Formats: sequence, structure tokens, C-alpha cells
Amino acid sequence: MKMNIWVEWLLISVGWFLLAACTALAVFFSGGAPVISIAIIGLVFGFVGALLLAVLPKPNENVRRYCFYLLCLYLFLLVVWPRYALVRLPGLPGLSPPRLVQLGVLLLWTYLIIKSDNFRERAFERFGVAKPFIIMLSVFIGLKFFSIFISDFPMQSAKGWMNELLSFYVLFFIALSVIESRDDFHLILKSFTLAFLVVCVVGVYEFYVGRNVFFGLLEVDSDYLYHVLRDKDRAGAYRIQSTFSHPLTLSECVVMAMPLVAILFFGKKITVFRASVFMLLLALGAFVVLKTGSRSGLGAFFAIAVCALFLMCAREIKNQRSGVATGFYVLVFIAIVGCAAIGAYLISDLLVGRTLREYNSGMVRLDMWKHGLRLAADSPILGYGQDMAAGILGFSGYGGAVTIDSYYLSILLESGVISLLVYVAMIVFVVVKSLGFGMRASEYSFPALMFLSALIGFFLIKSILSTTHNHGLVMIFIGCLFWLFSNKNSMESRFFIRGSSLEYCRGVLRN
Repeated sequence: MKMNIWVEWLLISVGWFLLAACTALAVFFSGGAPVISIAIIGLVFGFVGALLLAVLPKPNENVRRYCFYLLCLYLFLLVVWPRYALVRLPGLPGLSPPRLVQLGVLLLWTYLIIKSDNFRERAFERFGVAKPFIIMLSVFIGLKFFSIFISDFPMQSAKGWMNELLSFYVLFFIALSVIESRDDFHLILKSFTLAFLVVCVVGVYEFYVGRNVFFGLLEVDSDYLYHVLRDKDRAGAYRIQSTFSHPLTLSECVVMAMPLVAILFFGKKITVFRASVFMLLLALGAFVVLKTGSRSGLGAFFAIAVCALFLMCAREIKNQRSGVATGFYVLVFIAIVGCAAIGAYLISDLLVGRTLREYNSGMVRLDMWKHGLRLAADSPILGYGQDMAAGILGFSGYGGAVTIDSYYLSILLESGVISLLVYVAMIVFVVVKSLGFGMRASEYSFPALMFLSALIGFFLIKSILSTTHNHGLVMIFIGCLFWLFSNKNSMESRFFIRGSSLEYCRGVLRN
């Protein structure tokens, strides 16, 4: 007799909780000594993990569903839970609901990969579609790993490398392998859209009351974060940050959100009601980005709007057979280019800086690159070690805390020129692959173009932002994008075919 699904999920949850509790207690009794803590974490996870894998039966479909739902919950909590709201135990990094859920996702996914032949076969088949990207990603991670050995603080670099591996890069493989159907794909987007709405509502309320809603309620132990939360005026206006650790990371997330929200509203059909609701959400997102005081966010918001319209118009021109329709889209295309030029001119002063402080901020970023390039010339192959970029560069921000204002410069200083070139190659590959997929004469190309627009906004903002707050989100999104690529020839995956056509295809497959 089969075990009830809810009992099975409850047992999985209890086992996951006990494993996390055993690890926490083991580290707690180690006295927090770093080397001992790392050794005990490895022993506990290794012993308990091996025991579970030996005893547990092969997982069924319910385990995969549970892992997928945990991924959706993690995506939601990653956005709405304040990153600085942590519970600390000796010897462990700060714990929070997103990190605990992430631990559950990692454990269940590992269980599925090792014990389920069907899941593993399907996962590796999908990984084959992303083979060039995975090779470049592996080289990038490997270069970061080898930079640990030349770091002045190897333990700190090793900790940072492991955190990036588990918090960012593994999520790409998890998302690509656990998404199974169009409903799963939509649920991922709905989870993110709901989180986006919560963040925007909190941001609007924060602007209304004129203070961060969490300041004074949560312990803030970072001097830099303390000043960001307390002193947030720019050009005489208050800068909101909602649940994020910095206004810039909030604007980065909102910029990425708008094209992805468009998939839910326009992926199946376009109605006046859907268009009206989306325009309201677009206005809400624009307001939040504006009130973050982020010039790069405003520029990226404008850029992805133009990019999305440009790509959709180019796709229609490419696939139109009627001369009249082609001429119409050419006129629309010219209008978009003209509006883009006018808009770029109007916001140019804003991007340069409205005040002397903003202008000086831009000049400091240029100085960072000049000094960073000189430092990179002294150690071009492997850089100076993971998480060492800000300290090596030596620029100070709020309260004297060291800072660096470009993720690309961080890569250059931490793991060298080759690592930066590989990262740029990954960006180019994703862009080219998405363009080729999205320009086809098929309705399911629309989400690919929207994902591409969101990623372009992210890559633009990373030129002036080194904080990795949203990198986990991006790896999940890239996993979703490659899931679309892997299902391009699947009849079930063509979820943008409407009405009786889809039902007919399903009937054919069933019979």
C-alpha cells in the first residue's frame, strides 16, 4: 500500500530539519573555531548524507514536486525576506528562512540526482542543451577556485567561493532539471511576480512614512548597512530600499521583473484588461525605481523597455510575409528608434548626475577602473583571490567601509583577466542563443525575448554594481531560459498554442 503523499512529504521535511539541526549543534559544540567547524560540517553532512542515501528508497515523482515547490518558495523568500534579518549561531553563517529553504532544495535535489535514474537521465539530457554554457560556467568557477590559493586570506576566499557555488551557480542546474511542464514554468513566474508586488508595496509604504520599515526592528551589525539604512537622501529625496540591503539592488530586481511579468500577461493572449493591469504594474515599478534614486536603474529600465519593443518588432518584421504588414512594422520600428534617441537625450543629464555629489560619484567609478586596471596588470592570471577585490582596490564608502562599484571589475581583480573574458563569453552566448531562439516564427519565442530583455537590464546594472544580492535569481532565470530551449521540439512545451489546438495535440499524444 502506497504511503500517503502528505505523510511522505512530512517525513522528508522532518529528515531535512533533523539534518540541519544536527549540523548546527555539531558546530555549536565546536566552540565556533573555523577549521573545526568546517571539519565537523563535512563529517556530519557526509555521514548523515551517506546514511540517508543508503537507507532511503528511490524517490518518486512526489519528491521532485516537493523539490520544485521548495524552489518556488525559496525564490519568493529570496526577494521578500530582508537579507540583513539573520539569526546567528557560533561557527555558522547567518541563518534565515531563505537559507533554510535553500538547504532543503539542495538536499532534495542531491537525493534525486543520486537515487533516481529517470530524473538523472532527464536532467543530463537537458544539461546537454546548455553544454557550451555549462563548460564556460565550469571554467569560470574553476578559475575562481584556483584564485583561493594565492589569496592573502585563503579561508575567507574559500568561504566566499563555497557560498557563491551553493547560493548561485547550483541554482541554474536545479531550475533546469526540476521544471517539468508549462505549469511549472508559470508557477516560477507567478512566485516571482508575487514577490515583486510585495516588495513594491513595502517600498511605497517606506516612501510614505519616510523611513525603512525594518530599521529598529531587526539587528543591523554592519556599519555600512547601518549607514545605508539611516542616511538615505540623494538630491534632497529619500531613497527607498524595501526588503533589499541597498537601493541599487532593489532597482536591479525591479528592472528585471518587468519583462518577466509581461510573460504572464501577454504570453497567452492580449486583452484590454490584461494590458491595463500590466500598465499599472509598469507604472508601479517605474515609481519604485525612481524613488530608489538609482540613475543606473532608471537608465536600465528605459533600456529594457526599448529593447523589448525593438526585439518584438524585429521578430514581426522577420516573420511577416505580407508587404503591407512588413511596412507597418518598419514604421513602428523607426518610431521606436526615434523615441529611444529622444529618451536617451532627455535622461542623459540624469545619468551624468543631478548634483555635484552624483557627478563626483560617477568620477569615482572611473577612478576605480583606472586604479583597478593597474592592479590587474600586476596579477592578470588569477587575480588576488575570491572576495578580495574591495580590499585590494582600497576605495572607501559610507563610514569608511571599503567598496567597489562594478561586478566586472570585481571579477577582474578577484580571479583575473581570463575569468572576466569567460564571464563576458557566457553573456554573449546567452544573448546570441536567446536571439536565435526568440526570432523564430513561433509563439513560444515571446518568453525567450522577455528573459533576454531582463538579463540585458541585469548585465547593464552590473557595470556599476558589484553586490551579488540578485545573482541567485539570475541563475534561476537562466535555468528557466534553457528549459525553454530544451523543450522547443516538445509538443507539450508549446504552451502558447491556444484553445482546441493544444487539446487536439494532447489527445493525439494520449492515443
